[in-house]
Amino acid sequence: MSCRKALDQYIKATNTHVFANVKELLDRDAVYWFSDQTCSGFEEIQRYFENAWKQIENEVYSAKDVSWITETDEQAVCLHTYEWKGFYQGEPVSGAGRATNVFIKDESGNWKLKHEHLSSLPKS
Repeated sequence: MSCRKALDQYIKATNTHVFANVKELLDRDAVYWFSDQTCSGFEEIQRYFENAWKQIENEVYSAKDVSWITETDEQAVCLHTYEWKGFYQGEPVSGAGRATNVFIKDESGNWKLKHEHLSSLPKS
């Protein structure tokens, strides 16, 4: 599997709203920089994801304008615009921001997400 396929699988896993599916694609030392919190380790990351899924019902997450800024046999980094949509208290909501994803190959040769950094879009 390529790092590009790993990103696709990560997005699909996120959209299942089942953390076990996401966890399969994370490095054991993964670190997330969300706009409001830093999470490291499976427990913290799981709490954040599950809270978000409770807040935004039927959330669908996607990536567009993906740019792979480095790719080697062992690591890869991509930048993209993320978009999400869903329902908050029964009303449709959506948003977007910027993302950086760092993937590494584990000892078994599988691509794992090591770091994700999400931030707001710049104000124009």
